[in-house]
Amino acid sequence: MGKVIHRRGPSFRKGKGKTVAWLHEHATYDGDGCLIWPFSCTPKGHGNFGHNGKQHRAHQYMCRLVHGERPTAKHEVAHSCGRGHDACVHPHHVSWKTRAENQAERNLHRPKVPRLVRYKVTAEQVAEIRALRGKKTLRELADMFGISDGNVSNILAGRTWRSDTRRDRQFTAEEVARIKSLHGSRQGTKLAAEYGVSPATISRIQLGQSFANVS
Repeated sequence: MGKVIHRRGPSFRKGKGKTVAWLHEHATYDGDGCLIWPFSCTPKGHGNFGHNGKQHRAHQYMCRLVHGERPTAKHEVAHSCGRGHDACVHPHHVSWKTRAENQAERNLHRPKVPRLVRYKVTAEQVAEIRALRGKKTLRELADMFGISDGNVSNILAGRTWRSDTRRDRQFTAEEVARIKSLHGSRQGTKLAAEYGVSPATISRIQLGQSFANVS
């Protein structure tokens, strides 16, 4: 571990805030395991705070404290632990890397999920992917269904599995919730006619065999 660097200038003035003080106090932290940011976080799980009238990301601030300013505009903070989304700011876990280097490191920490070729994705899975648009990231959907990010992107954009056939009926999350709420009401045939699908499709939704991740 190199020497801890404390840069001068307004953005690195220690200040009176407890968040900035906490970062400076932990810049020489050498404990085992991740050092988790104890204050507010972004929706993506990264620590954030305000200082000198600006918003800062805690892991970026810690990386500048320890390693100095980013070498180039193309460099970003990488986490050797793979837990940047869990607000890790351990000074030994953060470093400056290019986008390609950071992506390669992220891949090392992703769970290995068997990949399916496009024809093994069912029409109902395609509809489920589309129903989760905006609720899950491309990466999350890819891992969930065992396909690539590119396949998910193509499905969402309609470049594959175009919605022009009866078997590829798209359900919204609200429709799925309604169908599930009527489980046991013996309205399967009516629901099938209403949505233009087979009673078996309605039954699979109600039993959680499809759209299990939509509630």
